[in-house]
Amino acid sequence: GQCPDGTIPLLQPMEVPSQPPAKSPVITVVHSPGTEKKAIAKGTEAIRDGYAIAAEHIGHYNIDLNVIIGESHAKTLEWKRNAHICIDQVPPDGYPAGLGNSGCEGLALACLTISRYDVDTGAYFANPPIVKASNAQDVARAIITYAMQGATIRNRIRLRSWSWAKAHLDITGSWLEYFRKHLPPAILERCK
Repeated sequence: GQCPDGTIPLLQPMEVPSQPPAKSPVITVVHSPGTEKKAIAKGTEAIRDGYAIAAEHIGHYNIDLNVIIGESHAKTLEWKRNAHICIDQVPPDGYPAGLGNSGCEGLALACLTISRYDVDTGAYFANPPIVKASNAQDVARAIITYAMQGATIRNRIRLRSWSWAKAHLDITGSWLEYFRKHLPPAILERCK
């Protein structure tokens, strides 16, 4: 029941809203690498390229991309709260990949979340409902597919993301139970 490297998967706990937040009428894509330096490791170039391909393909739809660099965490969360799609990371080959804090925030804020995520966490918790992407074409395909859906399907996607986060990330509930189940008793004793 452990990851190939012997570790257990850890997720960032957070306060998940009691209800999925309402979304902007414009389909908005957000990506928040934090800094220009981190943008390389997070695959921001591939994300911008994927967005450009999607926007060209679905030009008659109203769709925006916000790459958030150098903003406060509060401002970043506000953008994610209104966004439809959150792209966590699509790093180039040779860089680590996974579901980071940004992706977890996207799920908690009811976004379709895209990331390069190659881990099967099924032995620990349900795999997150993300769209896996490893290049610009995958990003474009995910954005186009989402944009072409009707409001009913997009709302189902939002609810599935939020529900997963509520079940697995919410600091007030399941997150703590997960750690009680998987951490060694000696560590849990020190946390009291």
